[in-house]
Amino acid sequence: MTTMAMFSAKPYDRRSFDATNGDGSNGPALQIRYHESRLDRATATYAVDADVVCAFVNDDLSADVLEVLAASGTRCIALRCSGFNNIDLEAAERLELSVVRVPSYSPNAVADAPHNLAATIDLPAGRESATMRALLAEFPSTSVVEVKGVIGQVRTIVTQMATAITAATAVAVLAGIAVLIGAIAAARDVRMYDAIVLRTLGATRALVGANQLQRYRVRIDVIAIDGHGRLVRRRDVLAGGTIGA
Repeated sequence: MTTMAMFSAKPYDRRSFDATNGDGSNGPALQIRYHESRLDRATATYAVDADVVCAFVNDDLSADVLEVLAASGTRCIALRCSGFNNIDLEAAERLELSVVRVPSYSPNAVADAPHNLAATIDLPAGRESATMRALLAEFPSTSVVEVKGVIGQVRTIVTQMATAITAATAVAVLAGIAVLIGAIAAARDVRMYDAIVLRTLGATRALVGANQLQRYRVRIDVIAIDGHGRLVRRRDVLAGGTIGA
């Protein structure tokens, strides 16, 4: 009689396999040894003299484990799942171990299982109410959440925030320009006095102009906002390499 060692066995596995283990001359066709433990290198020795090893998704079927199984007399690995990413197929082929699995499940296996399905539907304008009524009539347990209004509100809030930020930036720039113009106008009389003195001392028009340009280059008044959000005036003296607050 063929012997099979089943790992990661649950009570429902015992019931289903025992119920179908027949056609063996009025007796069981397979001698099944159930092991609740997970298959790995330490538990692989439980399968000694087992012709078939039945494993599940969390069992370790790496090359090391397969070598222990092959040395113990196993010739077939039966996966009671459709996935086979937990088995080293190259090592199984090298050790001449046959590998079988569940190719597919019946849709009825999970037909009555509770589940949730979320979907987004983009409807033409004016069709929302009729579509919702038809959907709820066909699927009464469906929960419909209209997100068009929420998205519109979020878009409006973001637009208002962007407008407010732009307005605040524009105010700061305009205030800086106004202060700069005021500083230039306030120093007009001083510049005129300096120009008259230089001309009296014999300076040429070009020298007077160069002196004025040097003043603009060295002394720059700007407007800035400090870390507390307060509007402050800052003087940058570029020629001296210092910044005075």
